Amino acid sequence: MKANERDRDIGERLAAIRRAKSLSQSSLAAATGITKQQIQKYESGRNQIPVARLHQLARPLGVSVPDIVDPAGSAGGLSEEVLALMQVGGAHELGAAYAAIRDPQFRREILAVVRSFARLQSAS
Repeated sequence: MKANERDRDIGERLAAIRRAKSLSQSSLAAATGITKQQIQKYESGRNQIPVARLHQLARPLGVSVPDIVDPAGSAGGLSEEVLALMQVGGAHELGAAYAAIRDPQFRREILAVVRSFARLQSAS
């Protein structure tokens, strides 16, 4: 079946959940028996995801099928705001690096720098 806008939304949610769970497309492919190329097509919205495949994908992600397909759902306990942030390139890596910093003062200083850059960019 040809994919539509709803399929693209589902694919984007699938990708965001996968990234939030720190899984690569390759590792999700290995866990599900679905090819990496097919997962790429699902996530980009090029292919519709059959219901049986949604179940296969949900298991290793630790979510339910409604978490993937229902925009009003919980998305595996992740808020819509977090899912939207995970769509931003580099957000996951930035979050993972920040979480690895143990010194609370250093974290506050890094956060202050990032906020300054964000204010600078929004002012221009």
